[in-house]
Amino acid sequence: LSLSPAFPPVPPPSVLKAATAVLSTSAAPLQKLLLKLVANLLHCNPSLQSSLSPPDIYAVLNSTSSLDTLGLREYAVLAVKAICEDEGNARLVEELRAQAVEDSESMKRAGVKAEMGEDGKVKMVKR
Repeated sequence: LSLSPAFPPVPPPSVLKAATAVLSTSAAPLQKLLLKLVANLLHCNPSLQSSLSPPDIYAVLNSTSSLDTLGLREYAVLAVKAICEDEGNARLVEELRAQAVEDSESMKRAGVKAEMGEDGKVKMVKR
């Protein structure tokens, strides 16, 4: 009797590093696929979560700032959630502060804009 594993083998960290390196510089369709790949690779995978370096984390976080497509935001949230399951990564993300805000097309259509206070907190206000 031969039993096959319930899940395919975990890819090496180099696959994740390559995906995050290309994530912030790629065109939108490739960026979407890479974000899904990163979110799924990191999910419940402590060894890959702990293998991330700050530039990898920043690439994932930066990719989330330009997403207006329904469905991709969810993958971005899942990727960030998985990143933060590692305590070191969670501290790094916690220390980040907003530096500027940008209005997106979807925010303009909704009649709201983002404003950043002196404390660095971002809030949404009606136009």
